[in-house]
Amino acid sequence: MSRKIFLITILIMSISLLHAGQGMKPVPVIFDSDMGFDYDDVGALAVLHALSDNGEVEILATIASTKYEGVAAVMDVLNTYYNKPDIPIGVPKGDALLLKDRQGWSDTLISRYPHDIWENKGVRGAVELYRRILANQPNNSVTLITVGFLTNIAGLLRSSADRFSPLSGKELIDKKVLKMVSMAGKFPSGLEFNIEEDVASARYVFENWSRSLLFSGFEIGNEIKTGLSLVQNSRINNNPVKDVYRISIPQEKKDSTGRMSWDQTAVLAAVRGLEPYYKVKSGSIIIRDDGSNTWSPIGSQQHLIADRPVAEVQQIIDNLMMQQPLHDEKPLVVFVLGDHEYSGEVTMPIIAKELEKNYGIRTKVLTAFPDQNSEENIPGLEILEKADLVVFFLRWRRLPAEQIKYIENYLESGKPVMGLRTSTHAFNYPEGHELEKWNAFGELAFNSPPGWEKKGHTHYGHESTTEVSVIPEVKDHPILTGVEENFPAKSWLYTVLPDYPLKPSEWLLMGKPINPDDPEAINHPVAWTGINSYGGKFFMTTLGHPEDFSEISMQRLILNAVHWTLGKPVPKQMKTELNINVPYRGIEN
Repeated sequence: MSRKIFLITILIMSISLLHAGQGMKPVPVIFDSDMGFDYDDVGALAVLHALSDNGEVEILATIASTKYEGVAAVMDVLNTYYNKPDIPIGVPKGDALLLKDRQGWSDTLISRYPHDIWENKGVRGAVELYRRILANQPNNSVTLITVGFLTNIAGLLRSSADRFSPLSGKELIDKKVLKMVSMAGKFPSGLEFNIEEDVASARYVFENWSRSLLFSGFEIGNEIKTGLSLVQNSRINNNPVKDVYRISIPQEKKDSTGRMSWDQTAVLAAVRGLEPYYKVKSGSIIIRDDGSNTWSPIGSQQHLIADRPVAEVQQIIDNLMMQQPLHDEKPLVVFVLGDHEYSGEVTMPIIAKELEKNYGIRTKVLTAFPDQNSEENIPGLEILEKADLVVFFLRWRRLPAEQIKYIENYLESGKPVMGLRTSTHAFNYPEGHELEKWNAFGELAFNSPPGWEKKGHTHYGHESTTEVSVIPEVKDHPILTGVEENFPAKSWLYTVLPDYPLKPSEWLLMGKPINPDDPEAINHPVAWTGINSYGGKFFMTTLGHPEDFSEISMQRLILNAVHWTLGKPVPKQMKTELNINVPYRGIEN
Protein backbone atom coordinates (compact mmCIF):
# COMPACT_ATOMS: atom_id res chain seq x y z
CA MET A 1 0.00 0.00 0.00
CA SER A 2 1.44 3.37 -0.98
CA ARG A 3 1.83 6.04 1.67
CA LYS A 4 -0.70 8.24 -0.15
CA ILE A 5 -3.39 5.55 -0.23
CA PHE A 6 -2.66 4.68 3.40
CA LEU A 7 -3.15 8.29 4.48
CA ILE A 8 -6.37 8.58 2.46
CA THR A 9 -7.70 5.41 4.06
CA ILE A 10 -6.84 6.62 7.57
CA LEU A 11 -8.53 9.96 6.87
CA ILE A 12 -11.69 8.30 5.59
CA MET A 13 -11.84 5.94 8.57
CA SER A 14 -11.38 8.85 10.96
CA ILE A 15 -14.16 10.86 9.37
CA SER A 16 -16.48 7.85 9.34
CA LEU A 17 -15.79 7.23 13.02
CA LEU A 18 -16.40 10.89 13.74
CA HIS A 19 -19.81 10.78 12.09
CA ALA A 20 -20.71 7.50 13.74
CA GLY A 21 -19.67 8.69 17.16
CA GLN A 22 -21.12 12.17 17.24
CA GLY A 23 -24.36 10.95 18.79
CA MET A 24 -26.26 13.55 16.80
CA LYS A 25 -29.93 13.15 16.05
CA PRO A 26 -30.53 11.55 12.64
CA VAL A 27 -31.31 13.99 9.84
CA PRO A 28 -34.96 13.58 8.72
CA VAL A 29 -34.87 13.31 4.93
CA ILE A 30 -37.31 13.04 2.03
CA PHE A 31 -35.53 11.60 -1.01
CA ASP A 32 -36.87 12.66 -4.43
CA SER A 33 -35.36 10.88 -7.44
CA ASP A 34 -35.86 10.28 -11.17
CA MET A 35 -35.20 6.64 -10.31
CA GLY A 36 -34.79 4.78 -13.55
CA PHE A 37 -33.27 6.83 -16.34
CA ASP A 38 -29.76 6.83 -14.90
CA TYR A 39 -28.45 4.41 -12.34
CA ASP A 40 -26.55 6.68 -9.99
CA ASP A 41 -29.99 7.18 -8.39
CA VAL A 42 -29.75 3.56 -7.21
CA GLY A 43 -26.31 4.25 -5.77
CA ALA A 44 -27.63 7.37 -4.06
CA LEU A 45 -30.48 5.49 -2.39
CA ALA A 46 -28.00 2.80 -1.31
CA VAL A 47 -25.82 5.49 0.26
CA LEU A 48 -28.85 6.97 2.00
CA HIS A 49 -29.83 3.58 3.43
CA ALA A 50 -26.29 2.95 4.64
CA LEU A 51 -26.28 6.33 6.38
CA SER A 52 -29.63 5.42 7.91
CA ASP A 53 -28.20 2.15 9.22
CA ASN A 54 -25.34 4.19 10.70
CA GLY A 55 -27.82 6.33 12.60
CA GLU A 56 -27.14 9.47 10.56
CA VAL A 57 -30.46 9.67 8.69
CA GLU A 58 -34.16 9.04 9.17
CA ILE A 59 -35.70 8.33 5.76
CA LEU A 60 -39.21 9.80 5.88
CA ALA A 61 -40.17 8.92 2.30
CA THR A 62 -38.75 7.98 -1.10
CA ILE A 63 -40.50 9.77 -3.94
CA ALA A 64 -40.14 9.39 -7.71
CA SER A 65 -40.12 12.36 -10.09
CA THR A 66 -40.75 10.04 -13.05
CA LYS A 67 -43.86 7.93 -13.46
CA TYR A 68 -42.96 5.07 -15.80
CA GLU A 69 -44.73 1.87 -14.75
CA GLY A 70 -42.38 0.13 -12.34
CA VAL A 71 -40.64 3.08 -10.71
CA ALA A 72 -42.50 2.56 -7.42
CA ALA A 73 -41.66 -1.15 -7.51
CA VAL A 74 -37.95 -0.37 -7.97
CA MET A 75 -37.97 1.91 -4.94
CA ASP A 76 -39.82 -0.77 -2.97
CA VAL A 77 -37.21 -3.37 -3.96
CA LEU A 78 -34.40 -1.19 -2.63
CA ASN A 79 -36.21 -0.19 0.57
CA THR A 80 -37.11 -3.83 1.21
CA TYR A 81 -33.56 -5.03 0.60
CA TYR A 82 -32.35 -2.62 3.28
CA ASN A 83 -34.97 -3.97 5.71
CA LYS A 84 -37.10 -0.83 5.53
CA PRO A 85 -40.10 -2.01 3.48
CA ASP A 86 -42.51 0.37 5.19
CA ILE A 87 -40.89 3.61 4.01
CA PRO A 88 -43.66 5.53 2.21
CA ILE A 89 -43.28 5.77 -1.57
CA GLY A 90 -44.82 8.39 -3.83
CA VAL A 91 -45.14 8.88 -7.59
CA PRO A 92 -46.34 11.85 -9.66
CA LYS A 93 -50.05 11.79 -10.43
CA GLY A 94 -50.13 14.73 -12.85
CA ASP A 95 -47.89 15.59 -15.79
CA ALA A 96 -44.48 14.01 -15.39
CA LEU A 97 -41.74 12.42 -17.45
CA LEU A 98 -41.86 8.72 -18.30
CA LEU A 99 -38.12 8.16 -18.68
CA LYS A 100 -37.13 4.58 -17.89
CA ASP A 101 -33.68 3.02 -17.75
CA ARG A 102 -32.30 1.94 -21.11
CA GLN A 103 -30.02 -0.75 -19.66
CA GLY A 104 -32.81 -3.08 -18.48
CA TRP A 105 -31.88 -3.20 -14.80
CA SER A 106 -35.26 -2.04 -13.47
CA ASP A 107 -37.03 -5.08 -14.92
CA THR A 108 -34.34 -7.33 -13.43
CA LEU A 109 -34.83 -5.87 -9.96
CA ILE A 110 -38.61 -6.14 -10.13
CA SER A 111 -38.53 -9.77 -11.25
CA ARG A 112 -35.70 -10.92 -8.99
CA TYR A 113 -36.08 -9.24 -5.61
CA PRO A 114 -38.83 -9.18 -2.97
CA HIS A 115 -41.25 -6.26 -2.92
CA ASP A 116 -44.93 -5.59 -2.26
CA ILE A 117 -45.62 -2.84 -4.79
CA TRP A 118 -46.16 -3.93 -8.38
CA GLU A 119 -48.01 -1.01 -9.97
CA ASN A 120 -47.93 2.76 -9.59
CA LYS A 121 -51.72 2.83 -9.51
CA GLY A 122 -52.12 2.15 -5.80
CA VAL A 123 -49.20 4.31 -4.69
CA ARG A 124 -49.80 7.66 -3.04
CA GLY A 125 -49.35 10.77 -5.18
CA ALA A 126 -46.04 12.55 -4.73
CA VAL A 127 -47.44 15.95 -3.72
CA GLU A 128 -50.00 14.38 -1.41
CA LEU A 129 -47.26 12.34 0.28
CA TYR A 130 -45.06 15.42 0.68
CA ARG A 131 -47.90 17.25 2.38
CA ARG A 132 -48.78 14.34 4.66
CA ILE A 133 -45.17 13.80 5.75
CA LEU A 134 -44.29 17.46 6.23
CA ALA A 135 -47.45 18.22 8.19
CA ASN A 136 -46.41 15.69 10.84
CA GLN A 137 -42.81 16.87 11.26
CA PRO A 138 -41.39 19.42 13.71
CA ASN A 139 -40.87 22.93 12.41
CA ASN A 140 -37.63 23.66 10.54
CA SER A 141 -36.56 20.02 10.63
CA VAL A 142 -36.81 18.28 7.25
CA THR A 143 -34.09 18.09 4.61
CA LEU A 144 -35.28 17.53 1.05
CA ILE A 145 -32.86 15.80 -1.30
CA THR A 146 -33.74 16.06 -4.98
CA VAL A 147 -31.62 14.09 -7.43
CA GLY A 148 -34.03 14.21 -10.33
CA PHE A 149 -36.53 16.56 -11.88
CA LEU A 150 -38.12 19.34 -9.84
CA THR A 151 -41.62 18.31 -10.94
CA ASN A 152 -42.84 17.29 -7.49
CA ILE A 153 -41.35 20.27 -5.67
CA ALA A 154 -43.06 22.63 -8.12
CA GLY A 155 -46.32 20.80 -7.50
CA LEU A 156 -45.81 21.05 -3.75
CA LEU A 157 -45.13 24.80 -3.94
CA ARG A 158 -48.35 25.27 -5.92
CA SER A 159 -50.47 23.04 -3.68
CA SER A 160 -53.34 24.31 -1.55
CA ALA A 161 -54.64 23.50 1.92
CA ASP A 162 -55.96 19.97 2.29
CA ARG A 163 -56.90 17.41 4.97
CA PHE A 164 -53.26 17.15 6.03
CA SER A 165 -52.60 20.84 6.60
CA PRO A 166 -54.47 24.16 6.35
CA LEU A 167 -51.28 25.70 4.94
CA SER A 168 -50.49 26.28 1.29
CA GLY A 169 -47.59 24.36 -0.15
CA LYS A 170 -45.21 27.28 0.15
CA GLU A 171 -46.32 27.98 3.70
CA LEU A 172 -45.86 24.32 4.60
CA ILE A 173 -42.35 24.30 3.15
CA ASP A 174 -41.40 27.52 4.93
CA LYS A 175 -42.62 26.09 8.23
CA LYS A 176 -41.34 22.51 8.08
CA VAL A 177 -38.33 22.37 5.74
CA LEU A 178 -34.86 23.18 7.01
CA LYS A 179 -33.09 22.99 3.66
CA MET A 180 -33.11 21.45 0.21
CA VAL A 181 -30.06 19.94 -1.46
CA SER A 182 -30.56 19.55 -5.18
CA MET A 183 -28.45 17.75 -7.76
CA ALA A 184 -29.17 20.29 -10.45
CA GLY A 185 -27.30 22.74 -12.63
CA LYS A 186 -23.74 23.07 -13.87
CA PHE A 187 -21.52 25.75 -12.38
CA PRO A 188 -20.52 28.40 -13.08
CA SER A 189 -22.62 27.79 -16.20
CA GLY A 190 -23.78 25.04 -18.52
CA LEU A 191 -26.51 22.57 -19.36
CA GLU A 192 -27.58 19.85 -16.90
CA PHE A 193 -30.10 17.04 -17.47
CA ASN A 194 -32.36 17.41 -14.41
CA ILE A 195 -33.12 21.03 -15.28
CA GLU A 196 -33.13 20.57 -19.05
CA GLU A 197 -35.86 17.88 -18.97
CA ASP A 198 -38.34 19.98 -16.97
CA VAL A 199 -37.27 23.58 -17.34
CA ALA A 200 -40.58 25.07 -16.23
CA SER A 201 -40.63 23.23 -12.91
CA ALA A 202 -36.98 23.95 -12.14
CA ARG A 203 -37.35 27.66 -12.87
CA TYR A 204 -40.53 27.92 -10.79
CA VAL A 205 -38.95 26.14 -7.82
CA PHE A 206 -35.71 28.09 -7.77
CA GLU A 207 -37.46 31.44 -8.23
CA ASN A 208 -39.99 30.75 -5.45
CA TRP A 209 -37.87 28.84 -2.93
CA SER A 210 -37.26 30.79 0.27
CA ARG A 211 -35.57 28.20 2.49
CA SER A 212 -31.90 27.20 2.44
CA LEU A 213 -30.97 25.82 -1.00
CA LEU A 214 -27.72 24.05 -1.88
CA PHE A 215 -26.83 22.84 -5.38
CA SER A 216 -24.57 19.88 -6.01
CA GLY A 217 -23.76 20.61 -9.63
CA PHE A 218 -22.93 18.36 -12.56
CA GLU A 219 -19.23 19.09 -12.17
CA ILE A 220 -19.15 17.81 -8.56
CA GLY A 221 -20.11 14.21 -9.24
CA ASN A 222 -18.85 13.99 -12.80
CA GLU A 223 -15.28 13.14 -11.82
CA ILE A 224 -16.17 10.72 -9.03
CA LYS A 225 -16.51 7.22 -10.52
CA THR A 226 -18.07 4.60 -8.24
CA GLY A 227 -19.68 1.17 -8.38
CA LEU A 228 -16.86 -0.85 -9.93
CA SER A 229 -15.58 -1.91 -6.50
CA LEU A 230 -19.06 -3.20 -5.68
CA VAL A 231 -19.28 -5.16 -8.93
CA GLN A 232 -15.86 -6.71 -8.32
CA ASN A 233 -16.56 -7.62 -4.68
CA SER A 234 -17.11 -11.39 -4.76
CA ARG A 235 -18.28 -11.45 -1.13
CA ILE A 236 -21.40 -9.46 -1.96
CA ASN A 237 -24.11 -11.44 -3.73
CA ASN A 238 -27.86 -11.19 -4.28
CA ASN A 239 -27.59 -7.44 -3.93
CA PRO A 240 -29.88 -5.30 -6.13
CA VAL A 241 -27.44 -2.38 -6.17
CA LYS A 242 -24.64 -4.64 -7.37
CA ASP A 243 -26.95 -6.08 -10.03
CA VAL A 244 -27.76 -2.61 -11.36
CA TYR A 245 -24.10 -1.66 -11.70
CA ARG A 246 -23.13 -5.12 -12.98
CA ILE A 247 -25.71 -4.84 -15.76
CA SER A 248 -25.09 -1.19 -16.63
CA ILE A 249 -21.34 -0.56 -16.45
CA PRO A 250 -20.44 -2.80 -19.43
CA GLN A 251 -22.97 -0.99 -21.64
CA GLU A 252 -21.10 2.35 -21.58
CA LYS A 253 -17.40 2.68 -22.47
CA LYS A 254 -17.17 5.83 -20.39
CA ASP A 255 -18.29 3.83 -17.34
CA SER A 256 -15.43 1.31 -17.53
CA THR A 257 -13.93 2.67 -14.30
CA GLY A 258 -17.30 3.25 -12.63
CA ARG A 259 -20.35 5.46 -13.03
CA MET A 260 -20.37 9.18 -12.35
CA SER A 261 -21.66 9.94 -8.85
CA TRP A 262 -23.80 13.01 -9.34
CA ASP A 263 -26.58 11.89 -7.00
CA GLN A 264 -24.44 10.30 -4.28
CA THR A 265 -22.52 13.53 -3.72
CA ALA A 266 -25.78 15.38 -3.15
CA VAL A 267 -26.81 12.82 -0.53
CA LEU A 268 -23.46 13.08 1.27
CA ALA A 269 -23.56 16.86 1.37
CA ALA A 270 -27.16 16.87 2.58
CA VAL A 271 -26.47 14.49 5.46
CA ARG A 272 -22.86 15.07 6.48
CA GLY A 273 -22.47 18.70 5.52
CA LEU A 274 -19.65 20.41 3.68
CA GLU A 275 -16.42 19.88 5.59
CA PRO A 276 -13.82 18.76 4.79
CA TYR A 277 -14.68 18.06 1.17
CA TYR A 278 -16.48 21.15 -0.06
CA LYS A 279 -16.67 24.87 0.05
CA VAL A 280 -19.64 26.85 -1.24
CA LYS A 281 -20.25 29.87 -3.39
CA SER A 282 -23.26 32.04 -2.64
CA GLY A 283 -25.55 33.69 -5.14
CA SER A 284 -28.51 32.48 -7.18
CA ILE A 285 -29.14 30.30 -10.20
CA ILE A 286 -30.47 31.78 -13.41
CA ILE A 287 -32.18 29.38 -15.81
CA ARG A 288 -32.44 30.12 -19.51
CA ASP A 289 -35.28 28.93 -21.73
CA ASP A 290 -33.17 26.08 -23.17
CA GLY A 291 -32.53 24.69 -19.68
CA SER A 292 -28.96 25.91 -19.38
CA ASN A 293 -28.00 27.91 -16.33
CA THR A 294 -25.68 30.64 -15.18
CA TRP A 295 -24.87 31.89 -11.70
CA SER A 296 -25.49 35.33 -10.27
CA PRO A 297 -23.36 36.50 -7.32
CA ILE A 298 -26.47 38.05 -5.78
CA GLY A 299 -28.60 35.89 -3.50
CA SER A 300 -28.51 33.38 -0.64
CA GLN A 301 -28.50 30.15 -2.64
CA GLN A 302 -25.27 28.15 -2.68
CA HIS A 303 -23.48 25.66 -4.90
CA LEU A 304 -20.72 23.25 -3.94
CA ILE A 305 -17.08 23.70 -4.86
CA ALA A 306 -14.80 20.67 -4.47
CA ASP A 307 -12.08 21.16 -1.87
CA ARG A 308 -10.49 17.69 -1.54
CA PRO A 309 -9.09 15.06 -3.92
CA VAL A 310 -11.68 13.07 -5.84
CA ALA A 311 -10.26 9.76 -4.55
CA GLU A 312 -11.30 10.50 -0.98
CA VAL A 313 -14.98 11.08 -1.76
CA GLN A 314 -14.96 8.20 -4.22
CA GLN A 315 -13.84 5.75 -1.54
CA ILE A 316 -16.42 7.01 0.94
CA ILE A 317 -19.22 6.52 -1.59
CA ASP A 318 -17.96 3.11 -2.68
CA ASN A 319 -17.75 1.95 0.94
CA LEU A 320 -21.28 3.12 1.68
CA MET A 321 -22.61 1.45 -1.46
CA MET A 322 -20.93 -1.81 -0.41
CA GLN A 323 -22.20 -1.59 3.17
CA GLN A 324 -24.55 -4.49 3.81
CA PRO A 325 -27.95 -3.96 5.47
CA LEU A 326 -28.14 -4.17 9.22
CA HIS A 327 -29.25 -7.57 10.45
CA ASP A 328 -32.52 -7.32 12.34
CA GLU A 329 -32.50 -9.26 15.60
CA LYS A 330 -36.09 -10.30 15.00
CA PRO A 331 -36.46 -13.65 13.21
CA LEU A 332 -37.61 -13.53 9.60
CA VAL A 333 -40.48 -15.78 8.49
CA VAL A 334 -41.06 -16.01 4.74
CA PHE A 335 -44.41 -17.21 3.41
CA VAL A 336 -44.17 -18.85 -0.03
CA LEU A 337 -47.68 -18.97 -1.47
CA GLY A 338 -49.27 -20.27 -4.64
CA ASP A 339 -52.34 -22.50 -4.65
CA HIS A 340 -55.18 -22.52 -7.14
CA GLU A 341 -57.94 -23.26 -4.70
CA TYR A 342 -57.64 -22.35 -1.03
CA SER A 343 -56.84 -18.60 -1.03
CA GLY A 344 -53.57 -18.98 0.83
CA GLU A 345 -52.53 -15.66 -0.69
CA VAL A 346 -55.38 -14.08 1.33
CA THR A 347 -55.31 -15.97 4.64
CA MET A 348 -51.56 -16.17 5.16
CA PRO A 349 -50.88 -12.41 4.91
CA ILE A 350 -53.36 -11.92 7.77
CA ILE A 351 -51.32 -14.34 9.88
CA ALA A 352 -48.11 -12.62 8.77
CA LYS A 353 -49.43 -9.20 9.74
CA GLU A 354 -50.38 -10.51 13.19
CA LEU A 355 -46.90 -11.95 13.71
CA GLU A 356 -45.40 -8.56 12.83
CA LYS A 357 -47.82 -6.55 14.93
CA ASN A 358 -48.01 -8.53 18.15
CA TYR A 359 -45.26 -11.14 18.29
CA GLY A 360 -42.02 -9.40 17.31
CA ILE A 361 -41.48 -11.49 14.19
CA ARG A 362 -40.54 -10.06 10.81
CA THR A 363 -42.37 -11.54 7.86
CA LYS A 364 -42.21 -11.48 4.09
CA VAL A 365 -45.01 -12.78 1.89
CA LEU A 366 -44.15 -14.09 -1.58
CA THR A 367 -47.00 -14.95 -3.93
CA ALA A 368 -47.38 -16.44 -7.38
CA PHE A 369 -47.32 -13.78 -10.08
CA PRO A 370 -49.43 -12.41 -11.63
CA ASP A 371 -52.06 -14.39 -9.67
CA GLN A 372 -52.58 -17.62 -7.74
CA ASN A 373 -53.07 -19.58 -10.97
CA SER A 374 -49.62 -18.68 -12.26
CA GLU A 375 -47.65 -21.90 -11.79
CA GLU A 376 -44.25 -20.83 -13.09
CA ASN A 377 -43.25 -17.70 -11.19
CA ILE A 378 -42.94 -16.73 -7.53
CA PRO A 379 -40.73 -13.62 -7.55
CA GLY A 380 -38.44 -12.80 -4.65
CA LEU A 381 -37.30 -16.25 -3.52
CA GLU A 382 -33.79 -14.83 -3.04
CA ILE A 383 -34.92 -13.70 0.40
CA LEU A 384 -34.92 -17.34 1.52
CA GLU A 385 -31.19 -16.88 2.00
CA LYS A 386 -32.02 -14.60 4.94
CA ALA A 387 -35.02 -16.52 6.27
CA ASP A 388 -35.17 -18.19 9.69
CA LEU A 389 -38.37 -20.09 8.81
CA VAL A 390 -40.23 -20.70 5.56
CA VAL A 391 -43.97 -21.42 5.49
CA PHE A 392 -45.12 -23.13 2.30
CA PHE A 393 -48.69 -23.13 1.00
CA LEU A 394 -48.23 -24.39 -2.57
CA ARG A 395 -50.12 -26.50 -5.05
CA TRP A 396 -48.84 -27.95 -8.32
CA ARG A 397 -46.24 -25.33 -9.20
CA ARG A 398 -43.69 -25.68 -12.01
CA LEU A 399 -41.15 -23.09 -10.96
CA PRO A 400 -38.02 -22.59 -13.08
CA ALA A 401 -34.75 -24.14 -11.93
CA GLU A 402 -33.32 -20.81 -10.79
CA GLN A 403 -36.24 -20.33 -8.38
CA ILE A 404 -36.26 -23.94 -7.18
CA LYS A 405 -32.58 -23.56 -6.33
CA TYR A 406 -33.40 -21.08 -3.57
CA ILE A 407 -35.88 -23.54 -2.05
CA GLU A 408 -33.37 -26.37 -2.32
CA ASN A 409 -30.60 -24.30 -0.74
CA TYR A 410 -32.88 -23.38 2.14
CA LEU A 411 -33.89 -26.99 2.78
CA GLU A 412 -30.27 -28.13 2.62
CA SER A 413 -29.38 -25.58 5.29
CA GLY A 414 -31.42 -27.63 7.76
CA LYS A 415 -33.49 -24.64 8.83
CA PRO A 416 -37.12 -25.24 9.89
CA VAL A 417 -40.11 -25.34 7.56
CA MET A 418 -43.88 -25.34 7.82
CA GLY A 419 -46.40 -26.64 5.31
CA LEU A 420 -50.15 -26.27 4.85
CA ARG A 421 -52.74 -28.31 3.00
CA THR A 422 -51.69 -28.76 -0.65
CA SER A 423 -47.98 -28.44 0.13
CA THR A 424 -48.02 -32.25 0.14
CA HIS A 425 -48.25 -31.87 -3.65
CA ALA A 426 -46.54 -28.52 -4.09
CA PHE A 427 -44.99 -29.29 -7.47
CA ASN A 428 -46.18 -31.01 -10.62
CA TYR A 429 -43.41 -31.40 -13.20
CA PRO A 430 -44.00 -33.72 -16.17
CA GLU A 431 -42.41 -37.15 -16.24
CA GLY A 432 -38.78 -36.97 -17.30
CA HIS A 433 -38.40 -33.29 -16.40
CA GLU A 434 -35.08 -32.37 -14.78
CA LEU A 435 -36.98 -31.16 -11.70
CA GLU A 436 -39.36 -34.12 -11.45
CA LYS A 437 -37.95 -35.14 -8.06
CA TRP A 438 -39.64 -32.05 -6.60
CA ASN A 439 -43.03 -33.65 -7.16
CA ALA A 440 -42.14 -35.52 -3.94
CA PHE A 441 -41.62 -32.22 -2.08
CA GLY A 442 -44.14 -33.24 0.59
CA GLU A 443 -42.14 -36.35 1.42
CA LEU A 444 -38.80 -34.53 1.30
CA ALA A 445 -39.83 -31.59 3.47
CA PHE A 446 -42.73 -32.82 5.63
CA ASN A 447 -42.57 -36.65 5.79
CA SER A 448 -45.91 -36.69 3.94
CA PRO A 449 -46.91 -38.71 0.86
CA PRO A 450 -44.79 -37.96 -2.24
CA GLY A 451 -47.46 -36.17 -4.25
CA TRP A 452 -51.15 -36.30 -5.07
CA GLU A 453 -52.54 -39.80 -5.65
CA LYS A 454 -49.17 -41.21 -4.65
CA LYS A 455 -49.21 -43.87 -1.93
CA GLY A 456 -52.98 -43.44 -1.52
CA HIS A 457 -52.84 -39.68 -0.96
CA THR A 458 -56.29 -38.31 -1.84
CA HIS A 459 -59.43 -37.08 0.01
CA TYR A 460 -63.00 -38.06 0.84
CA GLY A 461 -64.82 -35.63 -1.46
CA HIS A 462 -65.60 -31.91 -1.48
CA GLU A 463 -68.95 -32.46 0.23
CA SER A 464 -67.29 -33.78 3.39
CA THR A 465 -65.79 -31.89 6.31
CA THR A 466 -63.54 -32.90 9.19
CA GLU A 467 -63.85 -33.16 12.95
CA VAL A 468 -60.42 -32.41 14.40
CA SER A 469 -59.28 -33.85 17.75
CA VAL A 470 -56.17 -33.42 19.84
CA ILE A 471 -54.35 -36.73 20.29
CA PRO A 472 -54.52 -37.22 24.09
CA GLU A 473 -50.95 -38.47 24.48
CA VAL A 474 -49.53 -35.19 23.13
CA LYS A 475 -52.06 -32.72 24.54
CA ASP A 476 -49.28 -30.86 26.37
CA HIS A 477 -47.25 -30.24 23.21
CA PRO A 478 -46.47 -26.49 22.96
CA ILE A 479 -48.06 -26.26 19.50
CA LEU A 480 -51.39 -27.34 21.03
CA THR A 481 -51.42 -24.54 23.62
CA GLY A 482 -54.90 -23.03 23.59
CA VAL A 483 -56.13 -25.41 20.88
CA GLU A 484 -59.51 -26.94 21.75
CA GLU A 485 -59.65 -30.71 22.21
CA ASN A 486 -62.17 -30.86 19.38
CA PHE A 487 -62.97 -28.34 16.68
CA PRO A 488 -64.58 -28.41 13.22
CA ALA A 489 -62.73 -27.89 9.95
CA LYS A 490 -64.16 -27.20 6.52
CA SER A 491 -61.21 -29.03 4.98
CA TRP A 492 -62.18 -32.36 3.44
CA LEU A 493 -59.92 -34.92 5.01
CA TYR A 494 -56.69 -35.79 3.21
CA THR A 495 -55.64 -39.44 3.40
CA VAL A 496 -52.05 -40.19 4.39
CA LEU A 497 -52.14 -43.56 6.16
CA PRO A 498 -50.90 -46.24 6.32
CA ASP A 499 -47.40 -45.33 5.12
CA TYR A 500 -47.23 -41.69 6.17
CA PRO A 501 -46.25 -39.57 7.99
CA LEU A 502 -42.77 -41.05 7.81
CA LYS A 503 -40.74 -41.55 10.95
CA PRO A 504 -39.48 -39.65 12.83
CA SER A 505 -42.78 -37.78 13.06
CA GLU A 506 -45.03 -36.97 16.01
CA TRP A 507 -48.76 -36.83 15.36
CA LEU A 508 -50.60 -33.94 17.04
CA LEU A 509 -54.12 -33.86 15.60
CA MET A 510 -56.41 -36.51 14.13
CA GLY A 511 -59.15 -35.88 11.63
CA LYS A 512 -62.45 -37.74 11.44
CA PRO A 513 -64.26 -37.48 8.07
CA ILE A 514 -67.82 -36.15 8.24
CA ASN A 515 -70.10 -37.19 5.38
CA PRO A 516 -67.32 -38.86 3.38
CA ASP A 517 -67.89 -40.23 -0.11
CA ASP A 518 -66.23 -43.51 0.93
CA PRO A 519 -68.21 -45.78 3.30
CA GLU A 520 -64.92 -47.28 4.49
CA ALA A 521 -63.35 -43.93 5.31
CA ILE A 522 -61.00 -43.90 8.29
CA ASN A 523 -59.43 -41.25 10.48
CA HIS A 524 -56.09 -39.72 9.45
CA PRO A 525 -53.58 -37.43 11.14
CA VAL A 526 -54.03 -33.81 10.06
CA ALA A 527 -51.08 -32.23 11.88
CA TRP A 528 -47.66 -33.57 12.78
CA THR A 529 -44.10 -32.50 13.46
CA GLY A 530 -40.78 -34.16 12.89
CA ILE A 531 -37.36 -34.09 11.29
CA ASN A 532 -37.32 -34.07 7.50
CA SER A 533 -34.93 -35.65 5.02
CA TYR A 534 -32.66 -32.59 5.20
CA GLY A 535 -32.33 -32.76 8.98
CA GLY A 536 -34.58 -29.76 9.60
CA LYS A 537 -37.51 -29.69 11.97
CA PHE A 538 -40.93 -29.12 10.51
CA PHE A 539 -44.62 -28.68 11.21
CA MET A 540 -47.19 -29.91 8.68
CA THR A 541 -50.96 -29.69 8.59
CA THR A 542 -53.30 -30.91 5.87
CA LEU A 543 -55.85 -28.36 7.07
CA GLY A 544 -55.97 -25.01 5.30
CA HIS A 545 -59.40 -24.53 3.73
CA PRO A 546 -59.92 -20.74 3.98
CA GLU A 547 -62.94 -21.17 6.24
CA ASP A 548 -60.82 -23.19 8.70
CA PHE A 549 -59.18 -19.92 9.72
CA SER A 550 -62.38 -18.55 11.19
CA GLU A 551 -61.77 -21.06 14.00
CA ILE A 552 -59.65 -19.65 16.83
CA SER A 553 -58.09 -23.09 17.33
CA MET A 554 -56.80 -23.02 13.74
CA GLN A 555 -55.38 -19.54 14.23
CA ARG A 556 -53.66 -20.67 17.43
CA LEU A 557 -52.33 -23.80 15.77
CA ILE A 558 -50.51 -21.81 13.07
CA LEU A 559 -49.27 -19.03 15.38
CA ASN A 560 -48.03 -21.61 17.89
CA ALA A 561 -46.34 -23.65 15.17
CA VAL A 562 -44.44 -20.59 13.94
CA HIS A 563 -43.06 -19.98 17.43
CA TRP A 564 -42.25 -23.66 17.98
CA THR A 565 -40.42 -24.15 14.69
CA LEU A 566 -38.43 -20.96 15.34
CA GLY A 567 -37.44 -22.28 18.76
CA LYS A 568 -39.26 -19.45 20.49
CA PRO A 569 -41.54 -19.88 23.53
CA VAL A 570 -45.15 -20.38 22.51
CA PRO A 571 -47.35 -17.57 23.90
CA LYS A 572 -49.71 -18.71 26.64
CA GLN A 573 -52.47 -16.59 25.15
CA MET A 574 -53.22 -15.06 21.78
CA LYS A 575 -52.76 -11.31 21.69
CA THR A 576 -55.74 -10.91 19.34
CA GLU A 577 -58.45 -13.19 18.03
CA LEU A 578 -58.33 -12.56 14.31
CA ASN A 579 -61.37 -11.88 12.17
CA ILE A 580 -60.63 -14.10 9.17
CA ASN A 581 -63.65 -14.57 6.93
CA VAL A 582 -62.41 -15.77 3.56
CA PRO A 583 -64.89 -17.81 1.49
CA TYR A 584 -63.85 -20.87 -0.48
CA ARG A 585 -63.45 -19.91 -4.13
CA GLY A 586 -62.65 -23.27 -5.68
CA ILE A 587 -60.36 -23.63 -8.67
CA GLU A 588 -60.65 -20.70 -11.05
CA ASN A 589 -59.74 -21.09 -14.69
